[in-house]
Amino acid sequence: MRGPSIDDVLALLWGACGLGITAYFVVLGLQNREMGASGLVLFVLAAVVLVGFSTVAVRHHRRGREARALRHSGPVGGWQVHRPARPVHRTPRPEPDPDSVPELSASGRAELARIVGILDRTGLFAPHAPRPVDLLEAAADAGEPVTVDSVLTAVEEAPYWHPGLDPAQHLRALAVHDSHTEQLADTLAAQVADLDRLAGDALAVRLVAVDLAEEGRAVRTRLRLALGEDERELDWLGAGKDLSTVVHVAVARALRAAAPATPDPTWPRLAWTWTDRGVWLAALRRTDVATLNRELGRALQDPWAWVDESEPVVAGRVGRRG
Repeated sequence: MRGPSIDDVLALLWGACGLGITAYFVVLGLQNREMGASGLVLFVLAAVVLVGFSTVAVRHHRRGREARALRHSGPVGGWQVHRPARPVHRTPRPEPDPDSVPELSASGRAELARIVGILDRTGLFAPHAPRPVDLLEAAADAGEPVTVDSVLTAVEEAPYWHPGLDPAQHLRALAVHDSHTEQLADTLAAQVADLDRLAGDALAVRLVAVDLAEEGRAVRTRLRLALGEDERELDWLGAGKDLSTVVHVAVARALRAAAPATPDPTWPRLAWTWTDRGVWLAALRRTDVATLNRELGRALQDPWAWVDESEPVVAGRVGRRG
């Protein structure tokens, strides 16, 4: 059981000093009135001191309360870093060193829990949300401040620290497409499969054909998509080793166009947020990007935006058509 934080002590000191100084001015004011002088100025000073000192005391009290909440947040028993006694799982990365497990600060742990809670309420974790305690080491390894990207990446990397955890149990409502990946036919097929998964029953998305041809230093991509009952031809010339978003925007706009005339809050709408790594995609339901961005605030490197309202980006900006 830990004792009071420094903010708890400061709250008491500011409160006590405020009461003492206020009482002093009140006594002086009463004495002035007894001597026939007006004590109004002293009473006003007493009120100003009381309000000012009380405001500072309340702020410190809130910080102290938040600090206590941080110590007891997370799973039952509080936040604990589970240090592996002996690694039982080999990965391409070096085995975790039990003596040098990265740790988050108290504010970092609070931000991690806050972000997980927001993403869970928004429906971005499926079929269920991860426990923040299972993401501690991976999030700490990415450094602070904790961001949406570092939390989502921590879900992917959690098995390194906790063998047996399955990221697929949390990330089925999300997809991440790396910016710097060679855009081979298999890569494009995987991107289309992700978009089909996110669209769900609202719109069937299928790759019918793809043709890649080098033109100088660029790559001509010709792609035919089945979007529900329609087919769409896409054709663009761009860098072959970086992500283009022509397919993403085409699918997002088709999904939006297929929405029923009567607004349906359960109808999915594609949204994305960009990071240094690439783009995270999600199909939002019952919420909008403005609300999500407002709740996440400083945790976002780039605000969530509707994909169907975005212009398609061609890697290298060599050209686009279709």
